[in-house]
Amino acid sequence: AGRQNDAMKLYREMLRDERVGVNVFTYGPLLTLCAKKGDGEQALKLLDEMERLNVQGSALTYTAAMDACERAGLRDQTVRLLQE
Repeated sequence: AGRQNDAMKLYREMLRDERVGVNVFTYGPLLTLCAKKGDGEQALKLLDEMERLNVQGSALTYTAAMDACERAGLRDQTVRLLQE
């Protein structure tokens, strides 16, 4: 969790490299990092990117995103994700 910036930098590089694909297994660890840091805003951005890239979320990705939002005090977003 102390290297979230490094993980996000690597993720951004993966998005730019057309030889590397991203999938639900890419997002799970990133969202888990967001949860550990209580970074709900970043978690929501990642979920938006997943949707834009047609990556289907899993129970893990949504649970981590809800945890991040809850820790950040984003209760409305937490409820919205639970409903999704």
